Amino acid sequence: MKRYLIMALLVLSGLLWIQTVRLQGERAERSGVPADSRITATNRDVMVPVVAAMSFVENGVEAKMSDVQAGWELFIKG
Repeated sequence: MKRYLIMALLVLSGLLWIQTVRLQGERAERSGVPADSRITATNRDVMVPVVAAMSFVENGVEAKMSDVQAGWELFIKG
């Protein structure tokens, strides 16, 4: 449960970060989302790769996609 809460917080912090800074450089390259694209917080196909890329850039290790997806589910359920 603690892991899911951490992932939910990571998703939420990612959403706040995206509002203030556009994806650039490695984040855009890793996520596959162009830096100048419009990002919708409720689009799973965009947000999950973006959060995984942010996690790698900030922590230096690949995120476990199952954890990112579980965090996404918690975020959507509110």
